[in-house]
Amino acid sequence: MNLKHFLILVAMAVGIVAMVAFSIPIIADVIAKHSSRFEVVIPKTASKPPQPAKTRDGRWEQDLMYLKAELPRLHIRPFTKTTANDFNALIDATIKRVSQLSEDAMTVEIMRIVASIGDGHTNLQPLARFHTFPIWLWWFQNQLYVVYAGQGFEFLLGAKLERISKFSVPEAIEKIKPFIGADSTIDLETSAARIFIVPEILHFSGLQPLLKKGEFTFILSDKSVKKVVLQGLEPSKITWRESYQNQPQYLVDFNKTVWVKQLKQHKIGYVKYNSCRDFAAMADATKQLSEMLEQFEIDRVILDLRGNGGGHSEVIRPLLDMLLQQPLLFQPKRFFVFIDSDTYSSAMMNALDIRERFPHATFVGNTTGGSLNFFGDSDDLILPNSKLKVVYSTQHFELLTGHQGGLSPDVFVKPTFQDWKLGRDPVLNYVIQQIK
Repeated sequence: MNLKHFLILVAMAVGIVAMVAFSIPIIADVIAKHSSRFEVVIPKTASKPPQPAKTRDGRWEQDLMYLKAELPRLHIRPFTKTTANDFNALIDATIKRVSQLSEDAMTVEIMRIVASIGDGHTNLQPLARFHTFPIWLWWFQNQLYVVYAGQGFEFLLGAKLERISKFSVPEAIEKIKPFIGADSTIDLETSAARIFIVPEILHFSGLQPLLKKGEFTFILSDKSVKKVVLQGLEPSKITWRESYQNQPQYLVDFNKTVWVKQLKQHKIGYVKYNSCRDFAAMADATKQLSEMLEQFEIDRVILDLRGNGGGHSEVIRPLLDMLLQQPLLFQPKRFFVFIDSDTYSSAMMNALDIRERFPHATFVGNTTGGSLNFFGDSDDLILPNSKLKVVYSTQHFELLTGHQGGLSPDVFVKPTFQDWKLGRDPVLNYVIQQIK
């Protein structure tokens, strides 16, 4: 696996660290049909920053005071999960310690301050400044496994993470929680897995005693327990190795925003929608799928939204408009939608729209990481001196009044690590079994 592929996976989520901000225009049909409420607010613009102070500490203090004034003013409703007093107290306490904190420590403290707002679209995006441990972690059946490892650490492929330093995985999640803005428990856990490979955040959150090294305890694939000390590295200097023997089909061409494949044996048109960003690519995919339907090459459709972190809600519109003209998709077992914990933001909104429009569509997979009632439509705030980018929510979406958490499937199918290793897709296999 090359670096490009790895970075594509890093960009999947929810955020990496739930730090990827997505613009989410409202879908009026979803709002109306679900008796939901969209709080329309005209976004504000950031104030002009001050002239840079002459000293290092002065510049950091300016950034903190700018954040203190601007984030509550720009965010649509900043004090839903925290209070103004608590938010200001975090900033004031950090200002008092500026001279004692390194650049990395300051960045992590600002990460904590921003995350205290408590929504998945309001976060600091500092990862480009940081290093990474030569592992990549993924959740399978409520356990974290190493799915990619740097060259020289191949023995960790397939290992299950047991401890980070002296902390169990649940304890580590609780300790890292103040540094993550998340919409749900699933969102928190997904983001935590990505933070666990960032040495600077682990150190300054108290998870690891050393700055650039980390001690991890794994259960290896042979069931033996092994403590390993890993060094934080620049991502570009890591040669990655994968744990699967055959790449799972749904990760093929993940660099493409959308692609279509005909599963000829089962007469299925398979649409893998990876990112809500490319109108032209969606138009091509819609045309390709439409031709398959017109020529009777397929009589079922799968729309796979797994791993789609969002973007622009309206990108999918041509595809849905075309599918709405297909009577067979309004029959049972003809239209299947795949979702998982990385189905987020606009992709989750698209899934909810489909559920309303296609009453016989079957949703398969796992609950989405994003909540159906959430803050979003993010904008950027650049701190004047450090140039750190803070993303913040400008709108509030209430798609299902009173609902807690994300959109759940009709059928829960959670892949195991063995599925991943062998390139199996139990979600797709479930559908194939249903139509035989």
